[in-house]
Amino acid sequence: HSDYDKALSLYDKGVLSHSSTMFERLAQKTAESDPVGYSVLCDVRLQVRGYENKMNAYFAEYPYSTLIPQITYRHALNLFDAGNYAEALQQFAKLKLKSLYKDQRMELVFKTAYSNLECGHLDVARKGFVEVDKGERSDYTAPAQYAIGYIDYTSGLFSDALNSFEKAVKDHRFKEVASYYIFECKFLLKDYDYVIKHG
Repeated sequence: HSDYDKALSLYDKGVLSHSSTMFERLAQKTAESDPVGYSVLCDVRLQVRGYENKMNAYFAEYPYSTLIPQITYRHALNLFDAGNYAEALQQFAKLKLKSLYKDQRMELVFKTAYSNLECGHLDVARKGFVEVDKGERSDYTAPAQYAIGYIDYTSGLFSDALNSFEKAVKDHRFKEVASYYIFECKFLLKDYDYVIKHG
């Protein structure tokens, strides 16, 4: 096993700080694009202070590296988690679904839609959430259904909103909040029997 394979195996297991040290050492020794790239990727995921400088230098030096999508994606997630939705959107926009791992694609579509929602681009956001809802079931399905309901509700489309909330309410994470909105929709749609029964 080469040192590179060892470092890669640690990275894949999520042992980031240890693999980071190994990649860093390899990067200094070889200056090859992959060890340098993985060293940057570890820094981004560990949110090492000032990693952006190292990242931008890597993009400039190795513009054709196959690791660029992963680095960009992880950087975008950091921005998203920090609530910098407008900046996260700029980074998400650089990514193509095909360039990510399969298990990251729904997250990209969902978080792009959510960033659009936070930035007030409701139509674009709704399209993204619908794509998640129509895709394979994932952890993002119910949040997307809830978000579609919320957008329709704020747009005054109460029966459409109701449909989405009734899907989302089945997920324990949204049971309480979706139930509240179902009640509101029924009231606004003048379904007073329901309101009296559940009031």
